[in-house]
Amino acid sequence: MAKALLGHVAAVDHRMVSEMRRLKQRVVDLEAYVSRLEDENAALAASKYSSTGLDSEFSELEREPALSR
Repeated sequence: MAKALLGHVAAVDHRMVSEMRRLKQRVVDLEAYVSRLEDENAALAASKYSSTGLDSEFSELEREPALSR
């Protein structure tokens, strides 16, 4: 019985491992993409508010923390 259980646990599905690696990398790539978009959005918002003279009114909005990732 122990050999059957050990054999079952020790068996590695290489396709599953490959898929998990691919998905983990995809998550990392998407997190980096979201971070880049947040940075670009903050820069655009800062330039928009500073060019209109509203930067003092909206400075509180820019200091709010970003949503959790």
